[in-house]
Amino acid sequence: MHAVIDDFAPTGLVRSLAATWLPIDSPHWHVYGNGKLATKDPSRLPVAAHGLLAKMAEIPIGELLAVPGTFPDLEYLHGAGLHHMPAGATLGLHLDSERHPQLPWRREVSAVLYLDDAIGGELELCDEHGRTITQIVSKSNRLVVFSTPHQWHRVAECRSVRRSLCLFFWGTDAAATGFTQAQFRE
Repeated sequence: MHAVIDDFAPTGLVRSLAATWLPIDSPHWHVYGNGKLATKDPSRLPVAAHGLLAKMAEIPIGELLAVPGTFPDLEYLHGAGLHHMPAGATLGLHLDSERHPQLPWRREVSAVLYLDDAIGGELELCDEHGRTITQIVSKSNRLVVFSTPHQWHRVAECRSVRRSLCLFFWGTDAAATGFTQAQFRE
């Protein structure tokens, strides 16, 4: 299940985050093999990011996606926060992590707020065979939320920079099992 909400936040707040984006050479980025950057320290986020994350945390996930009992990870932002994909980057077909590596949490929902009208970089929600079911364009102030368990997805090749702010929603499960990192098929 997924939902797309256009004009999610006050435009000024989205523009403020875009204007105060971490510099690409900042040591506060985690660099992935495909060139994608993600923040690794929530305390280093721009002020506007905290305002937008607080608004994202208010999303009624239980009602919107029929996933009750979830909570946003605003404290640790494990794997979430600022995401920056340069032109030429792509993210292959994968499943997101199923559980938190240190806490008894299982991942339920991903929320992605786009900051730019990117060229390329569409989010593709796929079936288990990798066939695209839904393709979502990266458009400024567009929020996409989707259930993560068993949801194969990928990001098409970015032909311009694609910036987003991500927040993950979790459920408590003392017996949580499964993988703690994304599982790629391609």
